[in-house]
Order: sequence, then C-alpha cells, then structure tokens
Amino acid sequence: MEINNFWIVTKPSNVSTFGDICFRSNIRDLQKQFLGGLLAEDIHGVYTHKGEAITEASHLLGARNRKLEMEKILNKES
Repeated sequence: MEINNFWIVTKPSNVSTFGDICFRSNIRDLQKQFLGGLLAEDIHGVYTHKGEAITEASHLLGARNRKLEMEKILNKES
C-alpha cells in the first residue's frame, strides 16, 4: 500500500490552535516542517485517517485546556 498523504498531530503548546497541531502532510511537506524547526519529539502521532487525527488532536487540546484552567484556578487561590 502506498501512502501519499497522512495527518500529523503535534503536542500543543499553551497557545496552539487546532490548525497548529493537526495538519495533512506528505514526505516533502514534512521535510519542510523539520527544516522550519519541527522536532521529532514534538510529534504526538502520524495518522492515515483524518478522523483519527482530528479525534486525537481534540483530546490533546481538551487536556491542555483543562490543565491551563486548573493552573489559573490554583494561581487565584495562591
């Protein structure tokens, strides 16, 4: 089976948007991402199905948002 396109999901930063962490790519585009500063350890996963990538990216952003909200609450209590 030949895979021409795939979906990349990266680990979100505190300010990442959905489009920042979930995007379609191919080998040439991924090479450009690495040349632009993407590190292998920044990649959460590579997916062949768009739906899987969207689901995983949504989970990551949700977890990030819950963490930021908890930090905000804890900082107010300090």
